[in-house]
Amino acid sequence: MSQKAKTWLGLLLISIIAYLDYHFFTEGYAVRKMSPIIRQGGHLVILIAMIPVGYWALKNHPLHWASKVWLRAYAGVLIFIVTIGAIQRFTRFFGNVFLDKIQELRSFFCSPLPYLFIIILYILSSRASK
Repeated sequence: MSQKAKTWLGLLLISIIAYLDYHFFTEGYAVRKMSPIIRQGGHLVILIAMIPVGYWALKNHPLHWASKVWLRAYAGVLIFIVTIGAIQRFTRFFGNVFLDKIQELRSFFCSPLPYLFIIILYILSSRASK
């Protein structure tokens, strides 16, 4: 499969995963009846599902650093969110304002935006080198 096809297929798959997160764990009708632990676990599973899809699409990309940035960014965010979640679960240390910022961070990384940023960087760098 060509790199261009992998890039677009990766965007499609990431968009589908992001839609599933939004529909089933953020704004869907069933979310109102879902326990917070199940909802948070679903968000975590979606975040973890983003990692291999993006890595697969960027593995042989002309921007050789793209797959490394993808893995490091998602690993860092995953570790950060799990750590904050564990601390909050056992100590209730953090306030709602801070937890809202963590939710925004998770929402960003559960969306197609990080992947699109890498693609835009590739487009800009290829235009600048011509």
